[in-house]
Amino acid sequence: MFRRFLLLSIFALLLPQLARAKNYSKLIKTIQGDSSYKVRARGLRLLTRRLERSPKPVPKEAQRIVQHAALEDPHYLVRGLACHAIGLLKLSKLGPVLVLAQKDQHAFVRAQAEQAYKQLGLKKLPDSSRGVLWASVQTFPGQDQRDPLLGFLLNHIQGILKKTGVGTFTKAQQAGSRGHELQGSYQLKANSGQKMEVQVKVAVLTYPEKNLKYLFTAKAKATFSASGEELMKKRLLVAAANKAMQDALAQLKGGKR
Repeated sequence: MFRRFLLLSIFALLLPQLARAKNYSKLIKTIQGDSSYKVRARGLRLLTRRLERSPKPVPKEAQRIVQHAALEDPHYLVRGLACHAIGLLKLSKLGPVLVLAQKDQHAFVRAQAEQAYKQLGLKKLPDSSRGVLWASVQTFPGQDQRDPLLGFLLNHIQGILKKTGVGTFTKAQQAGSRGHELQGSYQLKANSGQKMEVQVKVAVLTYPEKNLKYLFTAKAKATFSASGEELMKKRLLVAAANKAMQDALAQLKGGKR
């Protein structure tokens, strides 16, 4: 009898939590999956109000969707509202999200992230970029990982970082650091007759999460003689990489593309 009473008591205590979880689940699906940014924004506002009135702590699933919206939503209004929610709900564990949001391409998001960070009790935002922690290269599908031009591209990107004073850090220095990784890739888009086109992509990833933050693409093309094909590949690779890196570094420094 006592055991049955105990189980009923526990179930009664869990009922409000289960009801809240069900309500949150519907809002979370809206925020994460609706195609209209206005609907996602309304869902985020409603979720924030409900969480504000509900007993703490905030469910992990709700924290996860707020984090995702702050960094990944395609519309700046939703990203900004998510940053506002982090501060309003005192989600201190999501402080690093606000640091990354301070580098958002839209001023509204940056302002909301800064204000939210102050609401968490931190008066000054640390520098989230701290230069570029490191550079890497990635292959396209079907591309040989032993392609010597990949090494050439990596060396060129590292040279640009060194020349511009952005710098890179060793793995030991990266430990405990937050910043960005620049990941380069290239593709030979056309090589027929005596015409060649090379495309270079530079992805800016958050570190250590490795979430894609920005992606910059540049192309270079030219004609070449039969004997100068390999040299032309390198020249076009450098030209395209220079443009993509210029855009990437300008964005990281808060400039215009």
